[in-house]
Amino acid sequence: ITITGGEALLHPEFFNFVSKIKEKGFKINLITNLSFSVDIYKKVFDILDKSLNRFDISIHISQIGDINLFLDKLSEIIKLKNKCTDTVLLIPIYKINNKKVEIIDKITNFADSMNLSYDFQHIHFFEKYAKISSEDKKFISNKPLKSFANCCYAGCRSAVIYENGE
Repeated sequence: ITITGGEALLHPEFFNFVSKIKEKGFKINLITNLSFSVDIYKKVFDILDKSLNRFDISIHISQIGDINLFLDKLSEIIKLKNKCTDTVLLIPIYKINNKKVEIIDKITNFADSMNLSYDFQHIHFFEKYAKISSEDKKFISNKPLKSFANCCYAGCRSAVIYENGE
C-alpha cells in the first residue's frame, strides 16, 4: 500500500492508520517531502519497522531553503531507516534554472555518495502535464537516469482519508 499526500504525515490519524495496515500484514510504501523533524521519521521507522517496504522522498526544489541543512537532515534520516527498506529520491522537474541545476546537482551527488536511487518526475497538474522546456530537456538528457517514467501528480486524488476517518 502506498501512502502519499500532499504530505501524508500531516494527517492527525497517520500513526494509527499505518499501525492498522501493519497489523493486517501489508507492506507499506511511504512518500514524504521531509517537512517534519528527524524525530518524527524515527517514530515512523520504529512503528513500521520491516513493514516499511519503500521510503520515497519527494524533493520539491522550490521548498528547500538551505540545501546543506536539507542534505544534513536527509543524511540523518537515511541513517535511521531500516537497511532493507528501499529509498528513492523523487525530483519533480519543472522550470529549470541555474539555481535549481546547482541544487539538483548537489542532491544527485549526495544520492550517489549514499548509494541512493533517484528519479526525475514529469509534473502533472490537474489532468495536464506541465510543459518541459528545451532547457529542462537538455538538463535531463545530461543526467544518468534510471527512469523518467514516474509522474508527480499534483492536484490528483486516488483515495482520501479525512480527519473524521471517512
